[in-house]
Amino acid sequence: EHHQATGGTDGTDGTGGTAVGEPPLRVPPLTDLRLRPDRPRQNLEPSAWLPPIRTRRGRPLLVVAAVVLVAATVLGGMALVADRVGGDEPEPAAQRTGQDGVSPRRSIPGLSARDATPPRVLFGAGDRADTALASGLGRNGAAMLTTVYASRENLDELLAWKDSVVPQAYAQGYALHLVIADRGTAATVDTPAGAACGRPYSLSPLLIEDLGRLATAFAGDVNGPPLLVTVFDSVQDYACTPGAYRANDATKRYYDALADQYLRARETVLRAAPNALVGLGWDSRVVSTNDPAIGGGRSMVLELRRLMEASEFTSVSAVRTDDNVADLRAAVAQLGAHAPVLVAYGPSGAAFAPDVAALLTPDSLADVTAKGLFAWTFASADVLDRFPPAYQLAAAAVTQHGRPAR
Repeated sequence: EHHQATGGTDGTDGTGGTAVGEPPLRVPPLTDLRLRPDRPRQNLEPSAWLPPIRTRRGRPLLVVAAVVLVAATVLGGMALVADRVGGDEPEPAAQRTGQDGVSPRRSIPGLSARDATPPRVLFGAGDRADTALASGLGRNGAAMLTTVYASRENLDELLAWKDSVVPQAYAQGYALHLVIADRGTAATVDTPAGAACGRPYSLSPLLIEDLGRLATAFAGDVNGPPLLVTVFDSVQDYACTPGAYRANDATKRYYDALADQYLRARETVLRAAPNALVGLGWDSRVVSTNDPAIGGGRSMVLELRRLMEASEFTSVSAVRTDDNVADLRAAVAQLGAHAPVLVAYGPSGAAFAPDVAALLTPDSLADVTAKGLFAWTFASADVLDRFPPAYQLAAAAVTQHGRPAR
């Protein structure tokens, strides 16, 4: 199950981020990529705006000076009003993007209106593009191939796809979906704000370097099928104390640093791949609880909504072995308020067949697409082969509601 969470305290008490096995990893200061920068006030002193006034034959140009002074005063007053009106209110996401090095959102090719009838969904299969390409669903209607990057041991293999799997997939009209899933052991990490506790690789400069190389290898033409990159799959589980943004000081410092790292990762991917779209990854379990006091559960989504509002999409995985229906529908509704939603469906147990039967009906797809769903990938391409009735339901949904990558 490629989206299985691996949270836990790993021997820490969750309060100060004690060392786990090795000395703390030192993370260099992160670039300030805030989406709402503090805006400096204009210099409203009119005299500061006026050029030196020259005289003609010893007589001051009083009329010219007066006109310039009046114009400067009017413009200064307008700037002051605008600054006061917007100073303490949050700006809409569309206005915040593009500021301080945060690239504006790219459009999702082929994105249907949320009220489209019948609903249209970009269906995919994974968890490796090469095997998904040969799977039943990959050969019969799915237009997206998912690959999970969860270990640096597989980095060279994926980079080698640049001249084989990647161009072959794009040439056949498939979109590619790359999932960045850090499953490393949580440990104490130094950040500019102090000691934090969480998975070190996600905060390291090495992640940014690896992402740049992967995005370069998976890049396609700007006018071709897209490359969707989910960064930090199941993000709520990355700290030593999972599931809450402010569970303790070490957790808050970790997620503060991770938010900056996410924006840096997005910029890296967008620069490397002209067809790339980037989204933050969640697990659907995040909506099953709520603790506003510590930014837990549904409140954690609100803590990180600025990242989703700066991104092309967001993704949510579903891996419960009993029942994913309620959580998945609730997750799409909450996440879809901030960005279009990609569902990565991954359970291989008893939940699979009843989940598919409930979620992929025309009425259910109409409901979740209206709330923001635009893509659905089966996390394991061969899981459908083990559940023939579920495969038939999935294949029918792909035939009736699937759309091409562009």
